[in-house]
Amino acid sequence: LSTDGEEQLTDSMKMFRMGLEGGKPAKGQVGVQPEWFYKGNGTMAVAPGAALMSPAFAKDAGEEPEVAGIYVIGDDGAPFRVGFTLSNEFSDHVTER
Repeated sequence: LSTDGEEQLTDSMKMFRMGLEGGKPAKGQVGVQPEWFYKGNGTMAVAPGAALMSPAFAKDAGEEPEVAGIYVIGDDGAPFRVGFTLSNEFSDHVTER
């Protein structure tokens, strides 16, 4: 808790709570927006079973299973969706705070 009694939440936890509170809207209502993040250009992708690398400055290494959309950007800047895949966002939750 902060000095004024309010919880100090990470951005990830704030977004998680938004999903809990508004992720399943009533019929005809608008719910909370989905989480969309740029996760990189694919150079850090690893094959199933391969070692996950963590930078030397990281203070934590936590796994976050996700569904990821895979896109290729055309020469004209238009995105083309290749498909979806299971993924693992390997995060440093200590530094995120």
